[in-house]
Amino acid sequence: MDFITNLVIGILTGAYSGLIVTRASIFYSLKRQAHMLINNWDYNEDGQVIFERELDTRQIRDIASELLRLGHREAGLALNGLGVEASELQDNAKKNSADYITISEADERFHDIIRSAKPDWKAILLCGSL
Repeated sequence: MDFITNLVIGILTGAYSGLIVTRASIFYSLKRQAHMLINNWDYNEDGQVIFERELDTRQIRDIASELLRLGHREAGLALNGLGVEASELQDNAKKNSADYITISEADERFHDIIRSAKPDWKAILLCGSL
């Protein structure tokens, strides 16, 4: 009887541990995707700001939405705000009303926002979804 009890406890704790690791790795995978999108944002200045490769703000908002769905409210809202700001910056640059320094500072700030995004451990440990 002790063997069966220990076996059941081992299986349950192993499954729970796997669930926690999966939830945490999903969060960090989404964070890495957002970071890669920012890294691929390519712009330069030739009298005005020229985007060689625009930031795909739709993908940023999709990642933010997924973070919110998974229960990472603070990180999701921060990323959503980043997507809105990036979209406005790109639109202003196209109208020639955003300069290179403004966009460069925003680029650094976007990296900082993503780096500082923390998982909601309550969602990972207790009630998050997959």
